[in-house]
Amino acid sequence: MSANNSTNGTRINYFDSTDFRITLDFLYSLMTVSGTLFNAWMLAAILTSPEMRSSMRNKLTCVLLFNHLIKASVIGVMEFIEFGLSRDQGIRIDCAYGTFVRVMRVSVMWVENWYILIFFLHYAFTLIEFNPVKIFSQKTQHIGTILILVGPWVLSFIVGPSVLAHHFHSKFGARSSGCVYWTFSSWKTLADFSIVAPFFLTSGLLLVVLILHYIRKPRYSTMDASLIGPNTQIDDVRAYIVLFALFTITHLILVSILIFKIRLQNILDRIILYISSWLLSEAGCVIHLPAFFFFEDIRYRIKTWRPWYRPGPGIDLTVGYDQSGDPSTENKTN
Repeated sequence: MSANNSTNGTRINYFDSTDFRITLDFLYSLMTVSGTLFNAWMLAAILTSPEMRSSMRNKLTCVLLFNHLIKASVIGVMEFIEFGLSRDQGIRIDCAYGTFVRVMRVSVMWVENWYILIFFLHYAFTLIEFNPVKIFSQKTQHIGTILILVGPWVLSFIVGPSVLAHHFHSKFGARSSGCVYWTFSSWKTLADFSIVAPFFLTSGLLLVVLILHYIRKPRYSTMDASLIGPNTQIDDVRAYIVLFALFTITHLILVSILIFKIRLQNILDRIILYISSWLLSEAGCVIHLPAFFFFEDIRYRIKTWRPWYRPGPGIDLTVGYDQSGDPSTENKTN
C-alpha cells in the first residue's frame, strides 16, 4: 500500500515538474496564438465582402469564428495569466477577476456548442426549401436574424452565472463576498446543458440532414447558401459531416467522462485523461476551422483575399463563375 502511494506520489510530482509545465504552457500558447490568427483572418475575410456576409450561413459562420476568437485571444490569455501568476509566482488573484474569467468561459462554451446545432438546423431548413421571404415580412426577418445571432449569447450570460452562483452559494453559503468559484455540481450541470445536450441533438440532426439530402437530391448550386434571401441554395453536405466529425473529436473524451462517469483508479491515467479532454476541448478553436473550407465561397475567399493589395488605376478585377461553378477572375484594362 505504501509502495503504491509512493509510486502515485512520484507520478504526481512529475506533473509539478518544470518539463511538464513548459510542455503544457507551450501547447496552450500554441492554441491561443494560432486560434487568434486563423480565426481573425477568416472572420475579416468574410466580413469585408458584402456579398458573403449577406448569407445567413456565413453570418452563423462569423458567429462561430468570433466565438473561437474570444475563446483563444481573450479567455485563453486571461486564464494563462491567472494560472501563471498563481502557480509560478504565488500571487493571489483577485476573486472578481477569477469570477469574470469563469463566467466568460461558461458563456463561450455554451455559445460554441449550441451554435453548431443551429448551424445544422439552418442546413436542414435549407434542404426542405424553407424560404422565410415568402412567409415573413422584411422586418420580421431582421428581428429573427438578430434573435438567432444574439439570443444564445444573451442566454449564456443569464444561465451560466446563475448556475455557478446557485451551486456555489448552496455549498458555501454567504461566505463568497460576491465572488463565485467552480464547484463540481455547477460544472456538471453546465456541461450537461452546454456540451452533452448539443452533442446528442447535433448527432440526431446530422442523421436527419443526411436523409433529407439523399432523398431530395438538391439541384442547386453549392455557392452562397442563404436561408434568409430570395435565392435559397444548397451547400455540399460533406462540409457538415466534416464539421460534426471535428466537433466529435474535440468533445468525445469529455462527453464520455460525463456520460459514463469515468473515474480511473490510477492517478496518472486519470490526470492524463482529464488533461487530454481539456486540451482537445480548448483546441476546438483551431480543429473546427478545416470544415469551413468545404464551402466553396469561403474557400475561394480565403485563398484569394489579400487586404494589402490595391489594384492599380485602369484595372478592373471581376470575379465570376464558370459553368462548372468554379470561380474565375477576369482582368479588364480600361
